[in-house]
Amino acid sequence: MSVQVSKNDTGFIKILFLLFVLGATTSLFSCSDRTMKRYDGVQLSKQEILNGAEVTDQNPISQKVLFLATGAKLLKTPNGGFTASQSGECTASAITNKIILTAAHCVKALDPKDDQTPDSVFIILGLKPWKSKFDPKLWYAAEKIVIYPTYKKIAGGGSPDDLALILLKNPLPPEYVTELATVSDLQSTMAFTMAGFGMRSNLNTLSDADTQKNLGELFQISKMISNYDINQFTIRIDQHDEKGICSGDSGGPGMIFNPTTKKYSTVGIVSGNSWDLSDKEKLDPQNKIDCFGFAVYTNVMNPVYFDWIQKTKQSL
Repeated sequence: MSVQVSKNDTGFIKILFLLFVLGATTSLFSCSDRTMKRYDGVQLSKQEILNGAEVTDQNPISQKVLFLATGAKLLKTPNGGFTASQSGECTASAITNKIILTAAHCVKALDPKDDQTPDSVFIILGLKPWKSKFDPKLWYAAEKIVIYPTYKKIAGGGSPDDLALILLKNPLPPEYVTELATVSDLQSTMAFTMAGFGMRSNLNTLSDADTQKNLGELFQISKMISNYDINQFTIRIDQHDEKGICSGDSGGPGMIFNPTTKKYSTVGIVSGNSWDLSDKEKLDPQNKIDCFGFAVYTNVMNPVYFDWIQKTKQSL
């Protein structure tokens, strides 16, 4: 089996270049370099999402964040074995045992002929899908892909309405389902868990070999968001500290934890990064950093998006 990863694959975050950042809507929650205990009691390690903590089997989110393989193939061989490959990756979550929520840009290309088709998309279970013992039973094939109706991919990224739902052929085990948040879960200021299988290094100068080494393992980080507004279409989270989402994290859930129910629920999904161009030039004059400025999440609790998700879910 093999995996070929390219920074230009459709399954990767597209960077938004914004000339101006219009007002701060998030506030930074700095994590110390030493081991700390997050608000829900989970130990965060010092291990270097970008500069986050590796997710282990004991972590409650270990089955809530899923690896989405695009441009993928799972083929039987004449001797009864399998060959497997992929050309791109994203992150995703399951809102039912058969319906996957992710970013539209993970499966939609600039040219329609390059769009992902159901036979090229798989959910692969595991914390390190390509670095663990291969098991075809952990591969869940897609049956149908539904893109948000007004989404249109644009060169350079920054497309609004970055949502897609994927229907699986076979159901996932129930423990892999993460429901959307309820209105009663939401607060103006919340601890926000960011997680994904993307890059752990922020440099765009890595070789292809080093890029592959830095991908494909589930990491997380928690930050605070303030002034959350359910009516906004996006959630922006400051990551000028170079801690947060990057290539490969697209489509991954932004989750909150309910201490009463002791459950995680999804509020947003990763769409990309944005920054003030002059700020970028000042702080990164050699343009070595890929993921800078603000993480941008599509706010799935926005009534327009939430209604579309619920109606589409019922129709699948």
